Amino acid sequence: MLENGGAQNNANPDTAAEAKEKLDQFKQKAKDAPGMGAKPNGRNGFDFRWGEDYTRDEPPPGGRASGGKHDYNKGGKDNAPKEFKYIAFEDITFDPNEEWLVKKLLPLTGVAALYGPSGGYKSFLLFDLSLHVALGWPWAGRRTKQTDVVYIAAEGAGGFKKRKAGWLKRHEAPSKVPFHMQMVAPNLGGTKHDLQVLIESVEKAELKPGVICIDTLAQSLGGGDENSTGMAQFVSNATALAIHFKCLVIVVHHVGLSDDERLRGSTNLIGGLDASIHCARNEGPLSALLKVKKFRDEDSDQMLTAFLKLVEISKDSDGDPVTTLVVDSIEAGEGDPVTQSKPSDRNRIILSAIVSDPATGATELSRKCNINRDAVNRTITRLIEGKLIKKHLLGTGYVVLKAGKDSLKNAQADTKKDGEDEPF
Repeated sequence: MLENGGAQNNANPDTAAEAKEKLDQFKQKAKDAPGMGAKPNGRNGFDFRWGEDYTRDEPPPGGRASGGKHDYNKGGKDNAPKEFKYIAFEDITFDPNEEWLVKKLLPLTGVAALYGPSGGYKSFLLFDLSLHVALGWPWAGRRTKQTDVVYIAAEGAGGFKKRKAGWLKRHEAPSKVPFHMQMVAPNLGGTKHDLQVLIESVEKAELKPGVICIDTLAQSLGGGDENSTGMAQFVSNATALAIHFKCLVIVVHHVGLSDDERLRGSTNLIGGLDASIHCARNEGPLSALLKVKKFRDEDSDQMLTAFLKLVEISKDSDGDPVTTLVVDSIEAGEGDPVTQSKPSDRNRIILSAIVSDPATGATELSRKCNINRDAVNRTITRLIEGKLIKKHLLGTGYVVLKAGKDSLKNAQADTKKDGEDEPF
């Protein structure tokens, strides 16, 4: 090798074999050191941490809870699981009452995602869902398992105060609810993450959450790359949270630019989820369509429609109203917006009843159509906003407009194609 202007270097360098041997010895010393996977930090020797030294196919040591006190920020033999337990076949039991957080919608434990395009009411829906769970109230007509809730408002924290005030306008709730909000975004995707600090803070507050909501994933990555190791680290930490507290971790996330139904970022997230629900805003009235996209051991083709409304919570110093959105109701099925050419089943049934008797009011429509009165009122409001019907001039009943008649014709044509006898 020539250096210094081509002069022969007379130093006696190690042979390749000797150099490799020294490198292997150094690696072994680092591996045997506390923490494993140490890297020079350029200042004070070594930072002992896991995350950046391991590929997504080789999870960091100690990255899973094993019960008891566990330092998730360190790896190494001292933090590895102490024992592996084996359960005999006859001792493997299933308790049907310990399966669901929200029956047939969200599992009791694991990691789930509520995701979709921006402006799709995801945070409003998760806030409403988590409060129903905290109180043990049914949500979307489904039984919930009452449990403590920890809600990490990592994005738009200030808006949640308004949402609480609006929610209390819509619901009568007790003065104390086992719901606890944390408004500082944790770092769960960076190399020096906050998992252990977060766990300790929850335990210090003497909370035993059955649900931990992270809103949003993007704000909790701590600068990690969501398309690579940052997402892998986040999934590992979210799973560790779920295992440690034996709870469900629900994250709010967005979709990519090229596909509005695919979770943004690395496929590590998709693979690490036990359930995912896509949420997108409907055109027209304040509503969103929820689609179950992934659900282990259950039907993943479920759809729900959430209806929201604007409520006034107070007035400011100028006397102007202060408003926010609240979830008004959640109904099974697609609940197509009334602005679409083909009506949903409920819209179709009520439109058909109005055509038969334009003077029929909401109470009579409820009886004739065998539909709950509140649901009839909501449907009528949507049909009026969609310009499919209008109120009768005499003040009683409704008139179906041209758009409503065209909508019914489209439904009739589709029904004939299906070979059904009844036109609607």
